[in-house]
Amino acid sequence: MDDISERSHRLLEEEKSKYSKILLSRLQARLGDVDGARKYAEILALVEHTFQSAGLVKEFHAYIQMVVGIVSFVRDPPFFVKIMYS
Repeated sequence: MDDISERSHRLLEEEKSKYSKILLSRLQARLGDVDGARKYAEILALVEHTFQSAGLVKEFHAYIQMVVGIVSFVRDPPFFVKIMYS
């Protein structure tokens, strides 16, 4: 998140903290202190995994576009590539 202002970054951090505390409190009220904390940790791990997976998918798509672009440039006329891949 390097492309947002310091104020926006601070606001996001405050909201993240606020909603994290709400989630933990809700889970602990519903499941008990230990089981609620355990479920909270599982959710955080799932969120982290989701972000990592999204990054890998993004890199994969960039790689495929690069390969398709190289192959298409050699095989297809530039106007065809522009129509198909833009």
